[in-house]
Amino acid sequence: MNDTLLVILNWLLQTWEIIVLNVTLFMDAYSGLPRVVFGAFAIYRIVGLLVFDDGPWDIFERIRKLFGVYTYGPNGKQTTMLGKLLSCAHCTGIWVTIAFFFVIFNPTIAGDLIIAFFGLAGVQSALTSDA
Repeated sequence: MNDTLLVILNWLLQTWEIIVLNVTLFMDAYSGLPRVVFGAFAIYRIVGLLVFDDGPWDIFERIRKLFGVYTYGPNGKQTTMLGKLLSCAHCTGIWVTIAFFFVIFNPTIAGDLIIAFFGLAGVQSALTSDA
C-alpha cells in the first residue's frame, strides 16, 4: 500500500476510536433516568422511521411495502401480521421498546452508539414535529 492510503486509514481508525470513547463517556455520565429518557427518544425516532417516514431512497416505504402495509384484503384491512404491525405506531412502539429494553439496561459500546445516534435524532424529530 502507498503511504497516503496508510495515513488515511490511520486517521479513520483514530477518529473512530475518539467517537467511540466520547459516546461511551457521554453515556456513562448519563446512566439511570437520563439514559432511559435518551432511550425513549431513540425509540420514538425508530418507530417514526418504521411507521411514518419514507427514509433515504424510500427504504422504509419499501420495507413497509415488502411486509404488506399497503396490501389490503376484502375487509379493508392489511392481509399480513407484519403489515398490521407496521401500520400502527403504538403496536410497533411496543416491539421496539421490548428490543430496546435490553439495549438501555445492559450498556455496551454498540448499544451506546445506537442510543446516542437515535436519541439525538429523536430529540430533533420531537422538536420539529408538527404534532
